[in-house]
Amino acid sequence: MQFFFGMFLSDMSNHQASLDWAAARPWVRRFLPPILMVAGLWLASYPEDHVDWAPWSMQLSTLGSYILLMGQDYARFFTGLGMDLICLAIYFSPWLKNALSTRPLLWLGRNSFAVYLLHGTLIRTLLAWCMFGITVPAQVEQEVEGHMEIVDGPFLPSRPAIYEAVFIPMFFVLLYALANLWTAHVDPLCARWTAWFERYTFNETEKSQAPGLLSQPPA
Repeated sequence: MQFFFGMFLSDMSNHQASLDWAAARPWVRRFLPPILMVAGLWLASYPEDHVDWAPWSMQLSTLGSYILLMGQDYARFFTGLGMDLICLAIYFSPWLKNALSTRPLLWLGRNSFAVYLLHGTLIRTLLAWCMFGITVPAQVEQEVEGHMEIVDGPFLPSRPAIYEAVFIPMFFVLLYALANLWTAHVDPLCARWTAWFERYTFNETEKSQAPGLLSQPPA
């Protein structure tokens, strides 16, 4: 859903007729963004657990039972749909566009794809090692009813809150520092490789088609 919505929003942003339609109707820029923003925040706030703790989340759960007939992940669906509405609110609101176009936010947005690529690996390695250590095995050999068996290892130890206060901010600083290096050096390198591969592919295609074109009689 997010992939196709991103394509749709990109097309709308470059479709002059849609831009002119919104610019010619002040009520669209004035009333539609707040409605979309409130609805998006409401949908995106759907909890992952304990839906029955609040009436509004129960209402969304009932709505999801009619929309997601195969019992898919309600939390992921409503979060994605809410974020789509929030993006539409930003698209229709010049004020929100200007507010989100400050230099720090643009820097965060420029590095967002690199953060997406790197954060999972860093969470599962560096952050996990800092928070829990690296000595807890996933499985251990243990005597069970008189004979040795491989069983699940002990749970990760619970660390004091000071670990979170220290290592999580450090993790985000490191994550965005590496993401900035990735955007500055790895992305341009990949772009150059892609451009070279495109030129090579098109040149090879032209060469393979050249004999056939030469053998055709002139018109």
